[in-house]
Amino acid sequence: MINVALLGFGRIGQMHAENINKNKDLKLLYVYEKVDFLSKKAKKLYRETLIAKRAERIARFVVRKLKTKKGGCGCGCSNK
Repeated sequence: MINVALLGFGRIGQMHAENINKNKDLKLLYVYEKVDFLSKKAKKLYRETLIAKRAERIARFVVRKLKTKKGGCGCGCSNK
């Protein structure tokens, strides 16, 4: 399964979120949206997804998720 972060939840972002949600190989983990009513809509539709108004918050979570013993990028390569 591939974890996905979505930047923006406007009209196109909502279409992307819907398509990500339909794909069994993808999981929508994070949505960044700074507009209040759009972030509230994202929270309502995707309850298990972290919705944030500040990109720095998502970046911190993404970096924590990707850090592994094998490599810095999370894929197992030697990139640090």
